[in-house]
Amino acid sequence: MVIPPLFVITFLKNSIKVRMAVSTLCLFFTAVLFVSDSGSGWLSFIISLTFILIIWHKRLAWVIIPVEGMLGAFALTFYDKIGWLRITFSTSSFMSRVTLWRNTLTLLKGKAVVLGLGPGAWLEVYTKHYPISVAIVHNSYLQLYCDAGILGLVAMVWAALIFIRFSIKLLRSSRRNSDYWIGLGLIGSIIAGAVFSLFDTTYSITYVTNSGYIYLVLPLLFIGAALISVINDKLSKNENLTQ
Repeated sequence: MVIPPLFVITFLKNSIKVRMAVSTLCLFFTAVLFVSDSGSGWLSFIISLTFILIIWHKRLAWVIIPVEGMLGAFALTFYDKIGWLRITFSTSSFMSRVTLWRNTLTLLKGKAVVLGLGPGAWLEVYTKHYPISVAIVHNSYLQLYCDAGILGLVAMVWAALIFIRFSIKLLRSSRRNSDYWIGLGLIGSIIAGAVFSLFDTTYSITYVTNSGYIYLVLPLLFIGAALISVINDKLSKNENLTQ
């Protein structure tokens, strides 16, 4: 989620010093991603940067999509021969998450269909029924359903619609405004978070202790959403001044 805005700023700023500093950070976080062995992280990275590049220059789609297709075919062909691919895109890890999701959906019966399992209660409820070696459900959308029930899902859908409306408005604005490019980077960040949320939790974290567990909310997605709202407000004011 951090890389897309940094990537855009690298090409946005005219200052060489700023470009060097931001590009260094971009390379640093990319290196962190590489050593993290996170397949979902790489998927989020690829999809978000593909979106940014195609919005930047639509003709790049004719290059990016075929290249990504060839890289995907290469990865599938040599999957068993390249250790990094097997570790990063582990099929066993994916299937273990599918098991988590299936078992969790089984628990969401009766009143839980409407109310969920209770805020931060997924780990406690899950361990009463199934053996487990992780502390999270590895899916932000399912986690939200467990925490807040139907109302949480309705809120998420409503937030997604607002994000789409804001994004369309931003992408239709003038590219001569630097806020356009900052907003594009933020949209890419949210897209990366949304993709990553399919396989992991992006808005919460659970610490397991000797006396139980601590459930915390991470504000990164909310900060990104707030920044997009600020950018849209600035663009609206600029449009009114222009008119």
